[in-house]
Amino acid sequence: MKGVIASIHPDATVIDICHSTGPQNVLEASYLLWSCYRFFPRGTLFIVVVDPGVGSDRNILLLRMASRWFLAPDNGVVDLVMGDEAVESTTCVRMTNSPYILSAVSKTFHGRDVFAPIGAYVSLGVLPDELGENIEAPPVHNTFVTGKPERIGLVLHIDHFGNIITNIRSTDGNRPASVSIGGKLVRRWIENYQEAPAKTPCLIIGSSGLVELVVKNDHAGRRLHARSGERLGVLWP
Repeated sequence: MKGVIASIHPDATVIDICHSTGPQNVLEASYLLWSCYRFFPRGTLFIVVVDPGVGSDRNILLLRMASRWFLAPDNGVVDLVMGDEAVESTTCVRMTNSPYILSAVSKTFHGRDVFAPIGAYVSLGVLPDELGENIEAPPVHNTFVTGKPERIGLVLHIDHFGNIITNIRSTDGNRPASVSIGGKLVRRWIENYQEAPAKTPCLIIGSSGLVELVVKNDHAGRRLHARSGERLGVLWP
């Protein structure tokens, strides 16, 4: 993909967000994208290729939100960003007879053959109207849990340290009384890792403003047998 981009736009700045998303894990990719997009400058183009439907007739979308561009399959991977940002425009990218994709398109690597060249051409100023038809933005299916009466949450991601990042969002100091996972009830809140007792699952507000389940100096994901996409019980005070 980087080779294709460099061949079309040699001066493009390419920054890798992540190479460790779980295979076919759209929910996790949606979180990783949401967690970082706002820290990139306006005008940035995000190319997202967590794409279990590669080679099928699923749409490819070019969306403009928060003065940034998002090129992604229409599979929910931009849901969390769409839940926070107004969609300024949406284009359904054509994949046939287009001068902006590679001449030979495989059924298994649209990241290289479709997404990379389209992204490079957009960065050079090719207009969305030249890529396909304008369509309505797709519906959002995955959102955040923000308070009562919502009682079911999800594990979005388990990071390198084993912290379990959930889709429970703390707003205006509104925190759940407890979160249950796999029959284990976690109710102890901490403000930082240092104050956590050893070997004890705790709740903390992470850097993205989401509730995380953590174990000091240990891997909470393994200790609680957690997995991305797992449902959580949420109890509010």
